[in-house]
Formats: sequence, structure tokens, C-alpha cells
Amino acid sequence: MPYLKALYLNGKIVTGATHGHAFAELTDEEKANVENIVSGFFDKESGRFVDPDHDLEFYTKSIILIRHGNVSPFTDSFDPDLSEEGVDEVKRITYFLQKRVNLQNTLAYVSPYLRCRHTAQIIADHTRIRFKICQDIREESQDTHSDFFTRLKRTLDSLPDKSLLISHSDVIEVITKLATGIENDEAIPTASVTLISKRQAVCLGFKY
Repeated sequence: MPYLKALYLNGKIVTGATHGHAFAELTDEEKANVENIVSGFFDKESGRFVDPDHDLEFYTKSIILIRHGNVSPFTDSFDPDLSEEGVDEVKRITYFLQKRVNLQNTLAYVSPYLRCRHTAQIIADHTRIRFKICQDIREESQDTHSDFFTRLKRTLDSLPDKSLLISHSDVIEVITKLATGIENDEAIPTASVTLISKRQAVCLGFKY
């Protein structure tokens, strides 16, 4: 599908035959906020918005990113399981998801690694969420950084409008950057929840 001429303002996408036609669709109040209007091109199929004049790219999807729970520091396994602390961490975020997050019509995916699958199982046991294993959200591991970046961009292109992913810190960092178009160097704690919507990302650490 070709990109549509589009304007973006505060989470709202408006398309038109030209950018001028798109501007005409805005309310008077929105038109007065012209300094915050981003002009670019929108791909409805992938949810990707591109502003080539300012080298800006982001996605309009709502994404919940969960890092797996803590693993034992004393294991030398390539694919370790959650520690007891990690299990407790995941139970806390499960309670948060049940009470504070609207998961209706949300499709869920999980990295193939054991610590992620165990995290998903705990969440699934207490919610109606069912997870599908997704190889493309595994950690960087043996990939080149370029290949890693490419497969996560491909993943973002294919995600539905509302999704939940259980994965790793490096995956969450890159997806957050790609989805918002904003650099963020903050560390991603274990068993944390990152909520992405309307180009904004909020990471809730749950370390208490």
C-alpha cells in the first residue's frame, strides 16, 4: 500500500489527497496549534508515519512491553529460568495488568527463551491473555546490530494496533525507540512494564 499524505497532532492522524486537504480536516483549535503539527506520510497497513524532511519515523500503535522477571545470578545456563524473586516480580505486574490496563482486543507475543515463556505463563494463569511465541523478539545474541534492528522493525510493521510483548531489555529499548522516534537511554528493569501510545513511552519499574 502506498504512503498517504498525512498530518500528525497529539496522537491523531489526518490524511488527504494533499497535505493542504489534510490540514482542512483539522478543527480550528487544532489548526491554531500549528507548531506541533507534524507533516509527513502514513502507511495504514503498518501504522508507520514518516517525516523525511526531519528524518523522523514512528508508529501509531499501542504497545505494552514487559521485560521478563529476574533470573538467578548464579546460573551459567544459556537459557535460565526465573528465580524465586523473578516469579514474585511477575506476580506483581500481573496484578497491575489485571487492575490498571485495558487488555481487550490485545494480541500477545513472547520471546522463545525460557525466562520469557515462564513470565508469560504466570500472566496467562491469572488473566485471559494467551501468548504466541515470536522468534523475532528474541534478544540480540549472535545477530549483528543491523540485523537485530531490521528484524525488530519488521516485527513492528506486522504488529496489530494493540499488542503485548514479553521480551528482553535490548528488544524493549529498540522497539521503544522505533515506535516513538525518540532516543531513550534509561535502563529497563526486570519485570517492568513499558506502555507506548501516541509517541509517548512510560516505563513502570515495579521494584519494591
